Amino acid sequence: MPHVRKPHFLVVHYLAIFISIAILVAIVIMFPLLPVAKCYICRKRLVHRHLSVGKHLMSSFSSSVHVNENVPVEAPVDFSRDMLQHRPCIPQLSNTKTLEQLVRFCDIISEWNAKINVISRKDILKIVDNHLLPSLAITKVVPSFCNGLRAIDVGTGGGFPGIPLAIMFPNSQFTLLDSNGKKITVVRDAVDKLQLNNVRVVYGRSEDHTEKYEVVIGRAVSALPSFIGFTKHLLCKTAAVSSPSEPGLLYIKGGVFEDELSAAGIKNYMLHPIDQLIKGLATDKKLLVVDRKQFFDAKI
Repeated sequence: MPHVRKPHFLVVHYLAIFISIAILVAIVIMFPLLPVAKCYICRKRLVHRHLSVGKHLMSSFSSSVHVNENVPVEAPVDFSRDMLQHRPCIPQLSNTKTLEQLVRFCDIISEWNAKINVISRKDILKIVDNHLLPSLAITKVVPSFCNGLRAIDVGTGGGFPGIPLAIMFPNSQFTLLDSNGKKITVVRDAVDKLQLNNVRVVYGRSEDHTEKYEVVIGRAVSALPSFIGFTKHLLCKTAAVSSPSEPGLLYIKGGVFEDELSAAGIKNYMLHPIDQLIKGLATDKKLLVVDRKQFFDAKI
């Protein structure tokens, strides 16, 4: 009697054939991808190894470096606080708009000083004491600025003392002159942002400037005889406040003035220590006031 295969046996037989064929097809398809897979596995292992090394190095570095948590973090400078401390000496600081403009000006100089050297980097935290307040000391001895004078700040640098004075005396006209192109860029930016309509900024040398003014201002530009030599021609013969005793020259600097004044032939003058004009301000700077007649008669 012939042998007859059972149905379930046939199913298993055909299923085995199908699986064998599927394995062969998979091998044929996957064989070209084996190098890629091998490369991926190697790269993954390499990355894992680098990460492990990196973690180990960071751990070693962290354990070897001691962080002093007691070192204080430098706080932002509060320019308004520094100014208001001297409000008894400078009553104009009680005016909110004036104070805001002066604070904004200090902010602008600080922002620019991070890009270019407008003032000494070590001075930026002391900008009020070392730059702004000495500029404002002029308000203590020259009240005639309130009458609308025309003044020129020669060698203005970052805008001191011209811009603070322009803020304090909006009725007066100020020309700020300097031959340093970078600093003049800073001054123009400050004047624009503060919207000072009574300020004109000029890039150039004082020797080449031909306009006339009632007051010449300077701050530690050069030795006094030299400064007088290249600014004397800027002073006009007649002034809005017609008096020979009115200031013709206002000059701020530290150190000794007497030898320079003698060399310039100036005998009559007023020399004001700024720490006496603004009580509580620690500075060796002085404000020199030379009247119009003495300025005209000075040797050059």
